[in-house]
Amino acid sequence: MLHDGQIDESESLLYSQTILSLTRIVTEWQTWTSLVNEGHFIFDGQSVKSDLDPGVKNDWWNPKWIPTHC
Repeated sequence: MLHDGQIDESESLLYSQTILSLTRIVTEWQTWTSLVNEGHFIFDGQSVKSDLDPGVKNDWWNPKWIPTHC
């Protein structure tokens, strides 16, 4: 409740990524969820696949995820 993301997005703290504000979290979530619902992660009738470690689910985006950084 004391902080709402990073004040200066040019200063990254986590692996060259910016910690998002609550407003930006909602915007990112809506954008990614919309892309999934519109089928943007399906090519040639198949879901986009990525190289993953064993036990990691192959999702590019899942509406249950909360974006916290970009």
